[in-house]
Amino acid sequence: MWNIKEEDLSEFKVTSKNRLNPVNNVSFMYGTIIWSSMVMFFIILGLVRFGWAAFPTAFEKIVVIVELLFYSLQIVLLFFYSKPKRFIKFQKSLSKVTLFYSFQLATIGFVAVVIHKVFDFPTDSLTLVYVGLLIAGGIMTHIVCTLNTFKLAENGAFNEGENSSGFFNKTIIYTVIAALVYTFVLLILIYVHNFGETSLGNMIFYFVLSVILYGVAVGTAEFHLLSYCKRKFPSFNITWQEYQRENRAMKKNTIEKQIKRRN
Repeated sequence: MWNIKEEDLSEFKVTSKNRLNPVNNVSFMYGTIIWSSMVMFFIILGLVRFGWAAFPTAFEKIVVIVELLFYSLQIVLLFFYSKPKRFIKFQKSLSKVTLFYSFQLATIGFVAVVIHKVFDFPTDSLTLVYVGLLIAGGIMTHIVCTLNTFKLAENGAFNEGENSSGFFNKTIIYTVIAALVYTFVLLILIYVHNFGETSLGNMIFYFVLSVILYGVAVGTAEFHLLSYCKRKFPSFNITWQEYQRENRAMKKNTIEKQIKRRN
């Protein structure tokens, strides 16, 4: 489908080694599980205190069941990849796991605004439609950014040299601007529709969730390209011996810097 050549990815190879490497992927998983745990704490607390009566509608029950399954999967995957040898050995699949974690990071916060009894946000039909449109907009933004990233890679934009243009081009910039306008319109509609029923704090929370959603939608587009490259180009994968060697070199450099500072 994509005519991406390895020799046109020299700059992206550096990015994948420095910023999108397995070690940072696992660190990202730890950060995501903390955010997920904050939301899931209140859901589990609601279950303990009120049982399934805390989620009276079929929609709320489905959302809670799905999120409990996803959260359990997050914990299992985090435990599995917490061993350095595993996240090197299974680094190809780790890229896909990181995308799953990104999805959780971007969407799990919205559980709070669709479950009324536990979080006390308005959950009438029109408000849920607006929330659904926010999430749909994030998904569309992610698709556009991902397709644009692959197109850039195909055209050699991630290759070191005069043809290099990097991730942010006109398409990404216009997409981000459109997403900002779209988000503000929906947030205004939510506020107007629930005027007098929702607080300023609630609207700030909606805004924070939207920033996380669209930030992740844009920022994780490169992970699709990384997953593609790890599957197609062996040089994008690091061996256990290389990881150990680089880890020792990094520790040595750190110690040398500390000694220089003391002297």
